[in-house]
Amino acid sequence: MKIAFLGDISLNDAYIRLHDEGRDPFAAMAQKLAACDMVIGNLECLAEGDEGEYERKKPRLKTTVETLSYLKNLHVSAVTLAHNHVYDNLRDGFEKTIRFLEENHIRYLGAGLSRERAEKPLKLDWEGRKICLLSFVHEDTNPTLQADCPVYVNHYDPERISREIRTCKSEGCMVILLLHWGGRFEGGWYPDRYQPVDAGKFIGAGADLIIGHHTHTLQPFEKIAGRWVFYSLGNFCFADIHFEGKVRDMSRRRYRESVIPVVSMQGDATYSMTLWPIRNVSLEIIEDQPVLRKLKRRSYLHRQMMRFPLLRKVYVANYRWVYPVWEQFTRKDREKSLIRRIFGLNLQKLKSLFRR
Repeated sequence: MKIAFLGDISLNDAYIRLHDEGRDPFAAMAQKLAACDMVIGNLECLAEGDEGEYERKKPRLKTTVETLSYLKNLHVSAVTLAHNHVYDNLRDGFEKTIRFLEENHIRYLGAGLSRERAEKPLKLDWEGRKICLLSFVHEDTNPTLQADCPVYVNHYDPERISREIRTCKSEGCMVILLLHWGGRFEGGWYPDRYQPVDAGKFIGAGADLIIGHHTHTLQPFEKIAGRWVFYSLGNFCFADIHFEGKVRDMSRRRYRESVIPVVSMQGDATYSMTLWPIRNVSLEIIEDQPVLRKLKRRSYLHRQMMRFPLLRKVYVANYRWVYPVWEQFTRKDREKSLIRRIFGLNLQKLKSLFRR
């Protein structure tokens, strides 16, 4: 049995146009994914509804139900909805998305119209092999759901996650965690300090594989007690975000690189791992081997940062103080001059300067 894991899937804006034009930017990758028994991804962008958008969330993502049909082309079997954009298009948009998934036999987890549904694991039985998928969203990714929100997400709580893992292991399941986390280092190359610590706890509780999402960048992988941990797969596909008359640029190289981990199950409750490196080139997803070399270097540096705290401090200083300014100089901003951008580093970047 082979299972492929995709990073953040956002069929927003330009992907809607491609679909309307009858073009398929995923044709090459779909051929490879067709050889897998299951394809699982993080569906970051939900269908637009008829009742507006959740104004408190910025930026917001949306696509059309028709454009979601790309998921079928990619042979997607299941998606996680435990993320910070699940309520962008209110209950109506959420329900339209769920309806599409159910009609096309695509399973989902991590969110629902009740707390029980949101917290429900996805359990699979494949030729006698039991697999349990658990999905959670960390508060540092800013889910921003109001108290009376009709859509629920499965919130990240390390103690509860460990209990869930032990419960699934007691049932003889292989346990796979899908985690939306690392919000304080969104756009960064390396995970937050708590992530390797929590990953070790989850592996110790019995997790067999950890797949991370949210940062939009490809972050390191490592093996803990022989189990694979991917801190963030980055974006599988993401177009520039058109939002309230502005454009959020997603064309930077860091946002266009990812890997697809492919797990091959063995009969003795073990698995082997293959990595498919990919790149988004003008919205088309293609294989790109240099991405894998970058990831291996990044993973090596992550291990050195864990050994030598000073290295991590240098990285954190660069992320908080240098990168926000550099981004303002180099980004393709459609609505502000360079002087205005540098003068008024937007609120998000100002906050990042003082985050601990």
